Amino acid sequence: MDMLPSLDMVWRGLYSLAPVTSFLLALMVMETYRLIRLQSIAIGILVGGLAALSAVFFNGLVMSTFQIPFQTYSNYGAPVVEELLKAGLLIYLIERGKVGFAIDATIYGFALGAGFALVENSAYLLQLEDAPLSLWIIRGFGTAIMHGGATALFGVTSKLIIDRQGGGRWPYLVGLIPAAIFHSLYNHFFFPPLINTLLTLLLLLLLLGSVFYIGERFMRQWVSQGMDTDLDSLQQVRSGKMSRTNAGKFLISIRSQFPPVVVLDMVALYQLQLELAVRAKAILMMRESDMPVVITPEDRDRVREWHYLQKSVGRTALLMMSPLFYGSRQDVWQLQMMLKEAKS
Repeated sequence: MDMLPSLDMVWRGLYSLAPVTSFLLALMVMETYRLIRLQSIAIGILVGGLAALSAVFFNGLVMSTFQIPFQTYSNYGAPVVEELLKAGLLIYLIERGKVGFAIDATIYGFALGAGFALVENSAYLLQLEDAPLSLWIIRGFGTAIMHGGATALFGVTSKLIIDRQGGGRWPYLVGLIPAAIFHSLYNHFFFPPLINTLLTLLLLLLLLGSVFYIGERFMRQWVSQGMDTDLDSLQQVRSGKMSRTNAGKFLISIRSQFPPVVVLDMVALYQLQLELAVRAKAILMMRESDMPVVITPEDRDRVREWHYLQKSVGRTALLMMSPLFYGSRQDVWQLQMMLKEAKS
């Protein structure tokens, strides 16, 4: 019986672990397009937990190597190291085209921060069994939420810059700045712990609420306008008027560099890409309207044909055609989404 947790321990665990988990679930419910699967969230939490374990090693190594006092390091060093560790998976996902919108980056970031906080708070819970309940309330509603919010802030800042200014490493460095500052300010405890916790919650509610409001408006506009553009381009291709479009003129300009059979495959691939783009946006519209999404045999046939044509035209042709396919990171993401949907 002694091995069973006491009622006080259960309450401490709930106060320290439940708030950040509930906050993450609320973000997922608020996201009307259901862009991220539960499996991806679970992976984010797991990786965030591994980042927390890594932080124990790195923080200890830095403090011992440079003889930095704990409080000084907690205020200035730990925020940078921990935000870098949490951001690793998010950077990978953005670079691989698996994060299409700022909302995705926000939820992924919060999942990573939640995983970090769950492991960190669990470790403290085991070490400080006799600590007062107020400590776990502050760690649950303050520190844990701070970890999730800071990484979400990194994600949304980096993603917005990349969407508007292009890729490279510098957007991630810029995104790290507000995340580390927010983390550092929390660690300074300029205010009493309870006030610090309330301010953190209020700030994150305002920030994430704004991100979701602006993000949802942007997505609706992108889906609506993109659908019209894709349908118009698809109609031009099917009606034999592709040569009048910019895409047709581009393909005509490079056709002398490839055999006729490859050029035909390039046109077929372009048409198929448009069909997949239209279908991806239709799925998003159905999700927004809470309509059931059914992946048809025709969808899977298109994906199989897409893979075949990708191999058929060859890498050189694909590289030259990339401006037609990947005008934005959202274009990359919607293709990734359709390929994933067809496999499910």
